[in-house]
Amino acid sequence: MTNKSSFQCAFSLTALTVLFAFKAVHAASFDCTVQPREEDAFEKANYRLWLPEDTPEIRGILFRQHGCGPGARMFGLEHANDIQWQALAQKHGFALMGSQLWAPEEDCSTWTMPEDGSANAFLNAIGQFAKATGHPELETVPWCLWGHSGGAIWTVNMCYLYPERIIAAFPRSGGLSPVGRTYERSQPKEPGSNPATFQVPILFCYGEKEYMEGNRFRQLIEGVYRVFEYGRTQKAPWTLAIHPESEHENSQSRQLALRYFDQMIEARLPDPLETPTPNQPTLRPLPQQPFWIGKHQSLDISEEEEASNHQDSYLLNHSFARDWQAFSKTGNIPDTTAPPRPHNLRVECEGEKTILHWEAFADIESGIQGFTIYRKGEKIGTVGGEKDPRWNPTGAYHAWNYSDQPLHGQALPPKTFLDPNRAGATEEDYQVTTVNKAGIESNRTQAISLSEWNIRTNTPWKTLIYSDGKNDWEAHNGSTPKGWRTENGILNMRTDRDNGEHTALYLKETYGDFEFQFEYRIG
Repeated sequence: MTNKSSFQCAFSLTALTVLFAFKAVHAASFDCTVQPREEDAFEKANYRLWLPEDTPEIRGILFRQHGCGPGARMFGLEHANDIQWQALAQKHGFALMGSQLWAPEEDCSTWTMPEDGSANAFLNAIGQFAKATGHPELETVPWCLWGHSGGAIWTVNMCYLYPERIIAAFPRSGGLSPVGRTYERSQPKEPGSNPATFQVPILFCYGEKEYMEGNRFRQLIEGVYRVFEYGRTQKAPWTLAIHPESEHENSQSRQLALRYFDQMIEARLPDPLETPTPNQPTLRPLPQQPFWIGKHQSLDISEEEEASNHQDSYLLNHSFARDWQAFSKTGNIPDTTAPPRPHNLRVECEGEKTILHWEAFADIESGIQGFTIYRKGEKIGTVGGEKDPRWNPTGAYHAWNYSDQPLHGQALPPKTFLDPNRAGATEEDYQVTTVNKAGIESNRTQAISLSEWNIRTNTPWKTLIYSDGKNDWEAHNGSTPKGWRTENGILNMRTDRDNGEHTALYLKETYGDFEFQFEYRIG
């Protein structure tokens, strides 16, 4: 490159951090244990927190509460290891959290009532994670709550206790409690006990077979209807989705849950630059009119000025209305978009063998079916997962069980491929793609050799500075740039500065081949 290096903004840039520095920041997991207080009913509580890559400030927590029984508890912490949910957390700068709650004599009523100690354990764990991770904002960020069965009861009860902290909730197969159920300690709340709860978006979901006569979960679903119908009479933005042909197992309900949280986070969580009180964002209320509704009998969707039947489901927009309709009709939501392509491909040749390593984010909508390996443009192999006749008959790389936990609770196969006979291929002749569960393939990676990778990661980087004392930047004519300031370590531009004038930024120094790495935040 012989011309002067320049960086110009083709959009309204609210804030920009610019640096030349290699950063090897990876996702990380943290575990903690909360012992019960004397007044608590549960026996023990373990929690796991997953933090996304390159996220300097966490914006919220996605929490997934397992259901009752030893089977659900066994892999409860694995909820934080699910790569599809991690992809959603990564997108929004959220932490992902799972739990493992013990109930004396397997009576999970000891923790489904949060006021009997499990709410305190949850908050205690978040406090421990805030200290251990160096992210104090974890103690004040809002939550998205997902729960299955007994975890669904816990989730809805938390909406009544902490409505101001909850972005949205997705209880699968549960409400405040089964109809007619009483407990030894705290009792189920009445649906109207906290009017603030009617501001919290909740999507109640259950399996069609659960509500059939004689089913052991029928009373649980009767409790769902009692809460849902009362909330809709109060104009609560609540939704009911019936998973066709399924029973108490989660099956494909994650398709709806992931899309629901994805849209609710964007609708409810304010932009960080617009937050009136740092670390304590005021959640936006959802629009009451106009909005979309879903009719439970016909499964028709329509945009309405005002709901004529409060038993209909509130649907945020046309996009989610179509997702709700597809899920309610078939139990499946079509995915027409390609997954993110793999990244950080490293290739090493040893004699006639080639070893490939790569990283990849899961497709939020469809997860990962597998990876395809190419050499000189030709497909030479795939990487998938372990087959399971019930939960993973296709041998997908990523699968889940009855409780929507990663299958078997085992680590996923390594993202590695060995080509035993490379037939004269060079390192740069290899590429990898991700295939999602809809069968759609991503773009191919840009091939890179291990030696080139090592050169990149070991080359010293230069941090570009913009300040009054030392400045690596100038305007196009060599003058001082206008409209730009460095505040709190962030280089930002506002058009109301310097008498309304603003300029593009140009580097003073001329570079040859270079890589430019920066972080940005756009309001």
